[in-house]
This record gives sequence, C-alpha cells and structure tokens, in this order.
Amino acid sequence: MAAQKTITNFIPDYLRHLETDKKRSPKTLENYSHYLDRFASWLKNKYGEIIPPKLNAGITGEYRKWLHNLNRRKSSPEAALSRQTQNYHLIALRGFVKYLSGRKLLAFPVKEIRLAKQPARQIPRLRTKEIKRLLEAPQGESLRELRDKAILELLADSGLKISELVGLTRPDADYGKNAICVSKKGRRQRLLPLAPETKKTLRAYLRKRSDPSSALFVRIPRNISGKIQITRLTPRSVQRIVKKYAQKAGIAEDTTPQTLRCSCAVNLFKKGLRPQQIQTFLGHSHLNTTKKIL
Repeated sequence: MAAQKTITNFIPDYLRHLETDKKRSPKTLENYSHYLDRFASWLKNKYGEIIPPKLNAGITGEYRKWLHNLNRRKSSPEAALSRQTQNYHLIALRGFVKYLSGRKLLAFPVKEIRLAKQPARQIPRLRTKEIKRLLEAPQGESLRELRDKAILELLADSGLKISELVGLTRPDADYGKNAICVSKKGRRQRLLPLAPETKKTLRAYLRKRSDPSSALFVRIPRNISGKIQITRLTPRSVQRIVKKYAQKAGIAEDTTPQTLRCSCAVNLFKKGLRPQQIQTFLGHSHLNTTKKIL
C-alpha cells in the first residue's frame, strides 16, 4: 500500500494551483513558497511528517505562537518578524488549508487560524509645504484640471469626508456666505468656510460645465453610443485623483482623502482651535475620535 502524502508533499500541488488556476503572479508564488516552507520546516521539527487530517487548531495555534515569539527573541534580531509579516505567513497558511479542505483532505475551518493583532495604523499627515505642492499640481484651465483642483482644495481646507464630498450638490456651495453646506442623514447641516481660492476655483469649474446635473462633482462627460452620459463622481475616482496629484507633486507618503482630512484637523489645532471645535468642524460624533487624529 502506497504511503499517504504528507502536508509537506501537498505544498507544490498548492503552488501549482495558485499558478495555473488562480493566475497568481510569480512574486506571489515566491512569497507563498517561502511562507509555507517555513511552516513545513516548523511542523516537521515539532510534529514530524503528518498527513492533512492530522492538522488541527491546536497545531496552527502553536505555529502562531512560534511566529510571535520569533519577534521577541532579542538574541536573534535578524529572525524577528513584524506582526504584518507574521500575518503574511498565516494568510498563506489559511489559503493552503482552504485548498486542502476543498480537496476533502481535511475538515478544518480556516477561521480557526487567527491573525496577529496589529496596532492601529497611523494615518500620515502632510506638512504645509506638501499641501501647497499638492494644490498646485493640477495645471491648466481645462474642465478636468479645474474639477480636480477644486476637489483637492475642498478636501484640504474643509476636511470633508470622501462620502460628503461626492454627495455635494451645486446649491451646497453658498457663495454669499462663503461656505459649503454639508448634510448628513439624521443630523443638522454644518456650514464650513469656503476659502477665497477654493471659491474662485469652484466658480471657474462650474462655468465650464454645460450639463444640467445638480451634482457638484461629476465625471468628465463622455459620448457613448451617441448619448452624453453624466454621472456623479465616485469615492474611488476621488481616491485616484488624490493619488495622481500626490505623485505628481512628489509626495512620498501614501496620500488619500483621509490624509487630507487629518492634515486639516492638525492644522486647525495648530491655529488654536480646541478639540471640541474641531470635532464640530469635522462632524465627529465623539470627541475621542477627534483626539485620536490630533
């Protein structure tokens, strides 16, 4: 009777599955091979060569602890693994276990392989000179460039959430009060100051618009099958716009609309506003939320 294949024996099968069926990139295959080889080596030293049905939550839990302890070995700093790297190993193991389960080789819930807890990610803030470069990145007077410049200025000056920005309508820009009106379901509207330069950019952008849409920010009109389609800008599109001009401005940080919102809050704090005032400005429900980003 032929010997049953062990856990280690199935790793090449899984990698071929990732390559041929899942179309994973060569780099992904290289990383998964490294992560699973480490698991196989640990497993062999700890439990010997075992067959898939023998794998259980106790074993994967021990492996998780081993990965964690690698990070605490002061005598061997080169072996230390960050929590993120520990999770890369565990995610690869999850995929492998899911593959074995799909082949009816074991009945082990993937959710039993818990990831390492990571500290809350600190959102980067932009310095004043970086914000200036970002706002100057859109050059020209085309409809697209004026729209993008207005978006960047509103995010930087008003600290709007991305969902608030894409939900704005033309009437929300109150030029008489030099304010932008932000509405939220179940809450009172809040008026945010409209900086002179932002007001100027918004007006120039809207003067170039010839469509009837009430949305403040729309996709650049396209002619599809002889029909002009006007659609409101999506959050994903705004994220791409911010990233595009951040790269153009040479900003190394991973800049997002949330980066600009947090940067706006920090700038307000530096100008002397109290956390409670910034809470109202940003529309936070809880003061602790505001304090976390200051």
